Amino acid sequence: MRIIISEIQYEKIKEISFKYLDQISENWNVEYFIFDEIRITDSKNRRIISYNTNVSVFDEKKNVITIAKELVNSIDSFFPLINEYDISEWFSKKYDRIVDVVDVDYYGDDIYN
Repeated sequence: MRIIISEIQYEKIKEISFKYLDQISENWNVEYFIFDEIRITDSKNRRIISYNTNVSVFDEKKNVITIAKELVNSIDSFFPLINEYDISEWFSKKYDRIVDVVDVDYYGDDIYN
């Protein structure tokens, strides 16, 4: 099925999804490290998001966010048009960080089981 929406509709969906992320993130543990690195875990200490600075990507230093696949899947189930790049945008706004590279951890802990 193909869905066609306007940019205004997409922005509204994104706004609602960011509010949802704000709400669920209230129970997450946020740890800050040297060089502005961040690790976000749930109450069972399973990683949801990690943000690393100065990661070598094709011989350039980049700021990389890695998002647990379960978070991406969970957001996608509520907001089908929202993806890891939108989650990255939410993260950047909430934690005031610049993200150059977005990665999804397909092999990490299953945080929702």
